[in-house]
Amino acid sequence: PDDFELAPVATRAAGVAEAAEALDMHWNIASFLPESIREHFEVIVSEFIFRPWKRDFGGGLDDVRDEVEDVDGLDDGEGDDAKARVPPPLDTEGLVHEGDEALDECLLDATPPQAREAGQTGPGQEENEPLPARTPLAGREAAEAAEEERAAWLAGQVGGYFSQRILRLVGEINRVLGPGTARHLGPQHKFPTPPGAHLPKELRGSPALAFVKTLCAALSLDTSVEGPVSLLRKNALKLLRVPEYAPQAEFREPCVTFVMRDAVCNYCSACADLDLCRDERLVEDANWDCAVCGNPYDPQWIEGTLVAHVNERVRQAQLQDLRCTRDRRIKVSHLAARCACGGLYGCVEDAAATADDLRVMHDIARHHDFKVLRDVVEWVVRASPNLSHARAVLDVEDGK
Repeated sequence: PDDFELAPVATRAAGVAEAAEALDMHWNIASFLPESIREHFEVIVSEFIFRPWKRDFGGGLDDVRDEVEDVDGLDDGEGDDAKARVPPPLDTEGLVHEGDEALDECLLDATPPQAREAGQTGPGQEENEPLPARTPLAGREAAEAAEEERAAWLAGQVGGYFSQRILRLVGEINRVLGPGTARHLGPQHKFPTPPGAHLPKELRGSPALAFVKTLCAALSLDTSVEGPVSLLRKNALKLLRVPEYAPQAEFREPCVTFVMRDAVCNYCSACADLDLCRDERLVEDANWDCAVCGNPYDPQWIEGTLVAHVNERVRQAQLQDLRCTRDRRIKVSHLAARCACGGLYGCVEDAAATADDLRVMHDIARHHDFKVLRDVVEWVVRASPNLSHARAVLDVEDGK
């Protein structure tokens, strides 16, 4: 939300504390984290959004306490002795923790605009003397200076307040959900497996590593704090003993998407696009009701549409052009084994792309219990000799 949406007039809030309730968090990437740590992700991101607004509009800031916070839902029953083993935060000496004093330092004019409108005088100005008109250029420069000052303050907050809090939280998550604890964890501490999840365990990493990558990816959306967020990511990876440039340290999209276009409701004829891999109503709640009238979609029509998509995808893969691997020209003759330049011909599309698409369709069929779609995908994989990669992924054996 912007400043207008968080303003007390727009939110009908009596103060800054009540205005915080205007934040409505809907982060799709958080749904791919274990359920027990999703709330911590949303709390930190919401505070990252709200603290600058709270500083600008008053209300004061309370910096983080020195005590180690308990991670809700991650209690392993070890009590206070477990807190003593939490890895201490990295050395952050020299970082400035700014609070209410930053409000006084960011004032650009000695006289506030409200006082000028009321006819009051500023320092060095005689009574009843007309105020000099502010040019648009001066106002633009003042706005740029205020934005630069705000970015510098937020960078200091990321390097100080948020760094200490996140590093302590990462250490606690790694202690409770780290390597060697998988057999003793409940389902709320494990990664979800929605249709479209494609990352292997080596690239996905531990829950603490996934939390660091997801959180830093969200915070880095603010380009003004890319440097402090990169330093925070480096320190968090160092705490987890993961090399900064290792493949598992890079944030990757945890789930692919498949959108079925123009799904028509049989009752109200409303047309909508359904994301069968990411939509929480479909994936988690299995709610196939129309968003307009509340009546369910026809499951047979949806499954038939997906089967037609699989057949069309396989047809495109089988009828694709051949291209020279040397000069990248499309093959125009039918009998020539080589191009005029002497290069060999190859398919325009990689076989792995088709195999990945079929794997997604197979996951959708398994998750939503589309038996006909699942049988069609497995039959196509068995019958196509160039889809051995998909056969290995789907664990479909010949003759099964």
